[in-house]
Amino acid sequence: RKCFMWTWPPVALTLLLASTLTVMSGATISPALPRIAAAFADEPNAEFLVRLVLTIPALFIVVGGPIAGWIVDTQGRRTLFLVALAGYAAAGVSGAFAGSLTELLIGRALLGISVAGVMTASTTLLIDSFEGPARMKLLGSQAAFASGGGVVFVLAGGALSEVGWQAPFYIYLFSLVVLALAVLYIPEPPRAAAPVGPQAGTRMPLVWAIYAAGFMSQVAFYSIPLQLPFLLKEEYGVTGTGAGFAIAVSTLFMAATSLNFFRLRTWMDYPRFITLAFAMMGVGFIVIAASHTLALMLVGLAVVGTSFGLLMPPSSSWLSELASLSNRGRVMGGMGTAIFLGQFLSPVITAPIWASGNYHFAYSLTGGALLAAALGSVFVLRRVQRVNAP
Repeated sequence: RKCFMWTWPPVALTLLLASTLTVMSGATISPALPRIAAAFADEPNAEFLVRLVLTIPALFIVVGGPIAGWIVDTQGRRTLFLVALAGYAAAGVSGAFAGSLTELLIGRALLGISVAGVMTASTTLLIDSFEGPARMKLLGSQAAFASGGGVVFVLAGGALSEVGWQAPFYIYLFSLVVLALAVLYIPEPPRAAAPVGPQAGTRMPLVWAIYAAGFMSQVAFYSIPLQLPFLLKEEYGVTGTGAGFAIAVSTLFMAATSLNFFRLRTWMDYPRFITLAFAMMGVGFIVIAASHTLALMLVGLAVVGTSFGLLMPPSSSWLSELASLSNRGRVMGGMGTAIFLGQFLSPVITAPIWASGNYHFAYSLTGGALLAAALGSVFVLRRVQRVNAP
């Protein structure tokens, strides 16, 4: 089957820059959380609501993801992409003008809906535009841009948080740059009446297994931007820029690993990528738990970041092979839903282990659960893959 392909470099660059907007939607303001908590300390339930400021976009990405997937598959890609980019800028910067936690949370919710549109449309456009080795390389680059953007925007957010808690919200205006590029360079791909191939129906259990892996990884990973700034402040007196740097270490290593996905793919099949990723993730969290120096904690964060570089590009690439042209937006949007559902539920699911206030115990328990998930994935993915073989 021939696939419509673009090889014009600005198209790829625009779509890769759009991928940076997903990570920055939450992580950018993570270093500012302690300052936001102090600014709204007098409001009822302020401590809990401040953590929701970080996670509530994920809930609305979960809600918006399936809707965005349906729009992309039935109405087209480009219009949704442009509208979502504009909404991203407006909703993101609104946080700087919020006079209460309620106003702040409303803006964050609208940001989440916009992220769902950006993420689903940009990924689908990328898969539409390229195939074979070029697509695989770009999916690795997409994850690298997302995590590399996380490095830049988390560091910028940390530095700006020293100015004031409102300052990091202005970073969201970067989406206007992507919007301008999209207007100039992103066309609507031709509508193709491709049938839903047998793989799109019979292999959906495998798709759901990949979704489950994405969900579980995010439940664990999001404890880093959610809890680490408080741990760093409590044990090492690190705030603002320092917290942003520490969190950025994991995203930097994720970017470096993602860029090499195409090379690593020649050594491993997709199930091995996912198993290895969970195993390394577990080791990384255990190193963080065992650390009593900042240097050792950074090593643990580097290992965790590397593990995500082994997980996300293979997951997207595998899904792109399982999806047909007619359900591509919904399949890829489903992965975004799984990932951000994990992010939103992370503080709820992990609340019992964080209730003790012992960060080292909580991270060690998280690491142990991830090692168990690695072992379980060996059996689950292989079994589902055999059962759903075409």
